[in-house]
Amino acid sequence: MGTLGSDATVQGEARDLYARYRGEPGAADPNVVAALIAILAHSGEEGEYTEFLGRFKTARTPQEEQRYLYALAGFRQTGLLSRTLDLTVSGEVRSQDAPYLVRSLLMNVHAREMAWAFVKEHWDTMERQYPQGAFRKMCEGITGLATPELEADVREFFGAKNISLGGKTLEQYLEQLRIAVAFREREAANLTTYLSRP
Repeated sequence: MGTLGSDATVQGEARDLYARYRGEPGAADPNVVAALIAILAHSGEEGEYTEFLGRFKTARTPQEEQRYLYALAGFRQTGLLSRTLDLTVSGEVRSQDAPYLVRSLLMNVHAREMAWAFVKEHWDTMERQYPQGAFRKMCEGITGLATPELEADVREFFGAKNISLGGKTLEQYLEQLRIAVAFREREAANLTTYLSRP
């Protein structure tokens, strides 16, 4: 309700509860904190972004660090998403974590086109910096590029570079992308009609 549903009441309650949690960690059930952070990222702006980036850099536990790092991929504003993309090649995010952050950005409907353009531009740098296994997992993010135009661009890019991810990995990602695009083409109108009902 606070992310996909964009329910303003839920977002306001999440913001209030998170503010209490900042002052007193016991104010929020630990099982709810991840949801609060996701809602604040989805509905947040510069203030929330700065807060989460700072929390990532000063985290006291690996769990806290990961939670705030991946929340940076959940924002919607172009400028903030661009800053997060820059983090993935600047060295500020560990090379074993950066590919998963890129994957999350590729899967974010608000970031995917920008993220894909960034990946293409920085492909050689990422391939050099990221561990091979994590680099392959980053490429799984292409399954979120579920428009006919992006699918065509993905296939052209991988074909032109003659990229292999080992075994049938790339073929499986491309098949998943094809299924997602076909589903969108077949059901988009029906889903739009259904979801627009009062």
